[in-house]
Amino acid sequence: MKIGIVTFWRSNDNYGQQLQAFALQRALTKIGHKPFLIRYIEETKAPSKIKFSKIFDYLFHFKAYLFYFFQKRRDKKYSETNNNQLRKFPEFRDTYLNQTSEIYSTDKLILNPPEADVYVCGSDQIWGGDDIYYLSFVPKGKKKLAYAPSFGGVNPFISNRAAHIKALLQEFTFIGVREKEGADLLNVEGIVAEQVADPTLLLDLCDYSILAENGDNSANISFNDAFVYLLGSPIVCKVNEIFDWFRKKGLSYTYVASQGRIDKYHKAPLTIPQWINGIRNAKVVVTNSFHCVVFSLIFHKPFVFIPLAQNFARMNGRLHDLLGSCGLSNQIYSGDFNKIPLSIDFSLFEQYKESCQKQSQIIFEKYIG
Repeated sequence: MKIGIVTFWRSNDNYGQQLQAFALQRALTKIGHKPFLIRYIEETKAPSKIKFSKIFDYLFHFKAYLFYFFQKRRDKKYSETNNNQLRKFPEFRDTYLNQTSEIYSTDKLILNPPEADVYVCGSDQIWGGDDIYYLSFVPKGKKKLAYAPSFGGVNPFISNRAAHIKALLQEFTFIGVREKEGADLLNVEGIVAEQVADPTLLLDLCDYSILAENGDNSANISFNDAFVYLLGSPIVCKVNEIFDWFRKKGLSYTYVASQGRIDKYHKAPLTIPQWINGIRNAKVVVTNSFHCVVFSLIFHKPFVFIPLAQNFARMNGRLHDLLGSCGLSNQIYSGDFNKIPLSIDFSLFEQYKESCQKQSQIIFEKYIG
């Protein structure tokens, strides 16, 4: 089957975003399908009116926002250490993703969508306000599937678009969402949905090892004892605590940051294969990223997950789901790095991953063919 996929794809520094797109395509290709990424660019929206709740949030966290603003201005190394050109994400997409030659706007996609037998939305936190990610453009009579999209902890059914979103979802042949809370939310609204695994869990260690070994691993990258990957979202501890812990344990580190993360520590702008190798060669991984935790699990690396804070705490649910399913909730930081076990039994994770892969195989066979 020819399968058109809509997901986020444009980031030049979010490793998880690129790897979930790669993983879903590879998983579908391995069972005989021909998936491709529909390169869609969302329309730029006019600035919305400032909400009072947002004003209160800015005031409450004023010091944090002020620190971020001045730190970003005075950090002269930011443009060097986070140089997205060195990450080579466009080259990764060109090499490893089957994608449309055309980049679609909303109007182009609605008027002349690329031809496919089946259309899939997912993975990633794509379900927000854009109808395209609910496959509104798909021609009548074509199958629509949702595989592991996320609401990102937001309830769209309390907005004035609730009825519209329900109508879009009722046209789907199958809906599988990444978080349990997402599946529960849909079921309460009378929309049949189940929880499914993130696409990165549908592949095996060998799939990613080949990717890492075939990729560009030059640039004199020397991997260290610890691997740190932090997205720009606020976390429940100070960044200094991470590196103070390394210093006390005598650990050298490789630090990668994305999405505007600013602090005084040196950061390495790795390519995606180098990022995977950084995890694969580490003695311990510290991260606030869902996908970095997934790859730590796949490569059986001791890890610490640092929960997101403030308004971003709503996105921690996916990690609680995953680690709870694997009996590894103790790997979540809760105030003291020394209390995190670094000797981990990954057997429950392997059982969980195997069950996820069997579930996805059944879903793909039943609803795609």
